[in-house]
Amino acid sequence: MPRSSKRKAAGMPETCRVHDKRQARGSKISREKQATGLDSLPDELLLDILDSFIIHGYYDESRVRVLYNLCLTSRRLYRLATPYMYAIMDNLRADPGKFLRSLIQQPEMAQSLRYLSWVDDHAEPYFWDKSKKYVLSQIERRALCRKAEEFELINPRLYARGFRQQQPRDHLTALLLLAPNIRRLEVADRNVCCYRRGYPTPPMWIRLLGEARFAVSPLISQHFQHLRSLHLHMGPIKFMHIVPILGIPSLRLVVLEEVFQVVPVSSRAMEHSIPPQSSRIEEFHFENSYIGSETVAQLLRSFRGLRTFVLAFDNLERTGAYRSYEGHPPRLHYPTLAEALLEHKDTLERLVIEEDTDWDLRDIYQLNQGSLGSLRDMHKLRSLQTGLDSFGAFEMDEYGAWFPTEPTKLSENLPLAVERVELSIEEEFYDEYEKYWRKSLDDLAQSCRSNLPNLKKVNIRRKFVDGMWIDEWLTKIRDKFAEQDIELWIMRDVETFDYILDY
Repeated sequence: MPRSSKRKAAGMPETCRVHDKRQARGSKISREKQATGLDSLPDELLLDILDSFIIHGYYDESRVRVLYNLCLTSRRLYRLATPYMYAIMDNLRADPGKFLRSLIQQPEMAQSLRYLSWVDDHAEPYFWDKSKKYVLSQIERRALCRKAEEFELINPRLYARGFRQQQPRDHLTALLLLAPNIRRLEVADRNVCCYRRGYPTPPMWIRLLGEARFAVSPLISQHFQHLRSLHLHMGPIKFMHIVPILGIPSLRLVVLEEVFQVVPVSSRAMEHSIPPQSSRIEEFHFENSYIGSETVAQLLRSFRGLRTFVLAFDNLERTGAYRSYEGHPPRLHYPTLAEALLEHKDTLERLVIEEDTDWDLRDIYQLNQGSLGSLRDMHKLRSLQTGLDSFGAFEMDEYGAWFPTEPTKLSENLPLAVERVELSIEEEFYDEYEKYWRKSLDDLAQSCRSNLPNLKKVNIRRKFVDGMWIDEWLTKIRDKFAEQDIELWIMRDVETFDYILDY
């Protein structure tokens, strides 16, 4: 018998029956709220939602605020969301001293730090209040020193001295020492104005990573076993100081920006720092760098299975950096690069070689860059981005001007399996050069289908100007490519108001 019928039979008052109905309705509403609330989700699903806060290793102020509010909601969400507050460290956004204090006091939170972004700049362009900068106490510095001793590093006193001075880059060393699950490290050093010839000795954080590379201590090597991505804006950091850490077994992606290698690296020194085919890096970038092809080729031979290689050779005439080489600048020599790249023909899938030097400096140094030659043997290469001149032959006339000697046979030199090609042409507008690149493109349009069966897209653009004027000839060439089911993309001139922003 229902409870209301029992009470009615027992002579209970009507108010009790009304109270029972209200209580039942309230419990039903509470069950509905619980069924649709965030706390009703299992931990696995909540962790998937929290992972979205650190996509690509970044989150903004609003996401940090949301994480903080979640931590205040309930004990369960506090337990799940708090580690995500420590997943990313950016010294522009947060005081590293306070962050270090938290990791020393709560060692379990150091396990959560996965992405570390660091800017070393004497100008201190920080967003946090520098007047409230936290200084590590003596007890906290001792804890860091004990950590260095636990890893059995070569010279623990060197690290102890750095922790005592509390320089910004030494705080970076301390974070690397405390966090065993770092996946990506980004460091931008902007002190080149104070060290035009580079640091005389490598910074302490580079020494620490170098010890992991040489496996001086098994503990420190295991400590960095999750480090997969390294992005360095070099500044005054010398290239040879970086080379040893490229052999860390877990590294897969490395981006080096603004590398200025004044002195050529000997093959013996390179092989000592990183032996041939010892590095497991799969994607390597030289961005806006002024480094000789011989040094680049030596480094290429140290990779075991390279899949992506990017080289943006830039002499930075606008900054005057080329003057520091005293008449012996780094040389871009395409045959040297091609010989080293062919050693990766079984793995390389994407290749970018962009030469951003100024033509005036070519005349000054009389550079003989040569040609990449045929890349037909690179049977895994699907994407190629380079300058049209890397396949051509040039000579200097009696007036010191460079001119092409013959058209480029692109269809005979491009990789057989290539699907996408991006070609940059010089911004020069004199007649000989215009005839040269137009004839080269016309030759590709006529023979690409028979020689390059997988080709789907070709993109052309001027090197330093915004776009190209689409004249009648280019329209006809595009139609020729379209007849062979190949798409020709052209970065158009500004005056046409027809842009291709994303290709």
